[in-house]
Amino acid sequence: MPVAVNTEQFVQLFVRHEQQVYRYIYGLLPNAADAQEVMQETAVAIWRRFSDFDPSQSFLAWACGFARYEVLNHYRRQRRRPAPLQDDVLEQLAGGFVDRIDELNRRRAALDDCVDKLPDKERRLIEVRYGGQRTVREMAASNGASEHTLYKALERIRRALFDCVTRTLAAGEVL
Repeated sequence: MPVAVNTEQFVQLFVRHEQQVYRYIYGLLPNAADAQEVMQETAVAIWRRFSDFDPSQSFLAWACGFARYEVLNHYRRQRRRPAPLQDDVLEQLAGGFVDRIDELNRRRAALDDCVDKLPDKERRLIEVRYGGQRTVREMAASNGASEHTLYKALERIRRALFDCVTRTLAAGEVL
């Protein structure tokens, strides 16, 4: 007899981790359209097997296991197109990500904290460049600043963020 699936729990977990699962898939596939297709297949597979999920385990690691399987299936179905990576290399890359999920989550949390600590002007510059997907050229045109000046400012901010993340992780300030 099938176990009842808690739809609300599934939706909460899936929405919380959807972007990370997509980034994982997109890192293994060279084409955004393929990555989106595999993401949809992964979501369906996760939903179908959600009753097997052990809540004491990492949902992200569990979901990435399905994603890895769907990526490999995608490459098998696409044999007429040459795969950019051999199966064993793909397995190594996929497994490496899953093994490092906790570390990547700590780094992401540290980065979020460090971005929050930036002065408003610098934080807005980072958010516009990377959050809004605007180019430096577009930003320079709308701000009346030179591209060179913006590149230098972004480089300085990135270096400060890198140093902040490194210090934060070394101090153990992140979960």
